[in-house]
Amino acid sequence: MVELEEYFKLLAGLLSVVDPIGAIPFFISLTEHRSFHERRHIAWVCAMSVATVLLVALAGGKFILELFGIGIPSFQIGYY
Repeated sequence: MVELEEYFKLLAGLLSVVDPIGAIPFFISLTEHRSFHERRHIAWVCAMSVATVLLVALAGGKFILELFGIGIPSFQIGYY
């Protein structure tokens, strides 16, 4: 069973990549002249787009790295 600490590491990494808090001012400034329903639709489309990109990277990330000749050990040096 995965420990709670591992979930916190995953959450910290995901939040640093996605940065939802930092995206809020951009979203507000880019949609300030839109209605509530348009903003809600834009937020939904953005969330689904980000989720799709993250899931594709999760599913095919190793294949993409191998395609470019990059190994997992190349990234592990940053872990230590």
